[in-house]
Amino acid sequence: MALAQFIQRVPPPPNPRETGTPKTWEKIEARLGVALPPDYKALINRYGSGSFDNFITVYNPFAEDEERNPFYVLDVLHLANRQTGFMGASVWTAVTPFNLYPAPEGLLPWGCTPAFGEFFFWQIKNAPHTWETVFYNLRRGEYEVWKYTLTEFLYQLSTRKVESVLLPEGYCPQTFIPI
Repeated sequence: MALAQFIQRVPPPPNPRETGTPKTWEKIEARLGVALPPDYKALINRYGSGSFDNFITVYNPFAEDEERNPFYVLDVLHLANRQTGFMGASVWTAVTPFNLYPAPEGLLPWGCTPAFGEFFFWQIKNAPHTWETVFYNLRRGEYEVWKYTLTEFLYQLSTRKVESVLLPEGYCPQTFIPI
């Protein structure tokens, strides 16, 4: 329902790039080891690769550009955690007080902003269609949690109903810019 409402506000491109099929989604989920939220798969299939107003990029597992691919981003975040462990900060993680997926209730990245170190995550707990959105600023160690799925979050953001101290005041996605 939220995706249909969001599409009314922010139309997808007529010919989205880098979309999935049921078979390719099965391969992605097998590689990841977890079923992904249906609204995420539907969003990627409708919009493909790109960003909302050059501000929010939703990671796409079919993206040719590795920096837009959640597997690559998750690997980089795990590498950051290992690097901090080498420096003796064994209790610190890139997303303190959370852990990264595949840890129980770990965070799985679904998007980012153009600012370095600002990521959107799902917290992997319960059924995929209920995963909450966590926005995390890694440089400042600040985060916000919204009890919205990905498309609910985007829709609520597009109607200016998301309250945030970390996102730019009044940000409202209006256009999708395909890659």
